Amino acid sequence: MYWTGENPNSIEIIIKGVYQLGEEEQVRLKVSGDGSLEYFVDTMKAALVAFGFAPQTVEKIKITEGGDEE
Repeated sequence: MYWTGENPNSIEIIIKGVYQLGEEEQVRLKVSGDGSLEYFVDTMKAALVAFGFAPQTVEKIKITEGGDEE
């Protein structure tokens, strides 16, 4: 079946911690969107905030054009 809705793509990010007794899931984030590069970056930013990174730190993540590397 083909999805014909407004947001045909979804991403699920699961962050796990490794402890002495084994792995334990810390955060599970699933979002739907249009599949654009901005969608993927925004999803990763949301996962980082959910895991405890400061929003000010996460906002430093930007999309740049090739050749802009220092």
